[in-house]
Amino acid sequence: MPSVTREADSWRDWSDDELKRRQMALCVDFGGDRLNRNEVASLERFQSLQPDVPLSEKIRWIAQLGSRAPVNDFYWRTNGCMTVDMKTTGAKYSTIHDLINRAVVASKHSPLVEAQLKENFIVDICPARMTDKLRGQLSMYNLRNPNNPLGRLWVLSRDGLDEIEFLKTE
Repeated sequence: MPSVTREADSWRDWSDDELKRRQMALCVDFGGDRLNRNEVASLERFQSLQPDVPLSEKIRWIAQLGSRAPVNDFYWRTNGCMTVDMKTTGAKYSTIHDLINRAVVASKHSPLVEAQLKENFIVDICPARMTDKLRGQLSMYNLRNPNNPLGRLWVLSRDGLDEIEFLKTE
């Protein structure tokens, strides 16, 4: 699996012009959405896993269009066109859990018609590595959260993209 390169938190220092240039360089129709710095950085890392396949062939962005409704970020074309929400955070289970759980609960309980159920996530923890401890903790997510289970979960780390296999009750 290819490794994902990234200078730690360098995206935090991008100017607005740099952010705009990098978003345009992704060559994806974002439907007028202006992405934030960590979203662009995560998509760049996601793209670096298969640099020979244009990002626009891998994903179709779901435009927010100023909506306050919880919507997923994109359709993952090269993975069955499933809807995916991408999050960026540190490599700590409690932080990942809280970020994902808030998104799932908000999507389930939104009164807005355009809200989408969030159940598939890519969590970007770069520049950290995926540890066995974190993998084990994440594999128990659905057991620990039976009212807000996930469909699928991937972790994007400096080592690449890993899918988490959820443990099931016996």
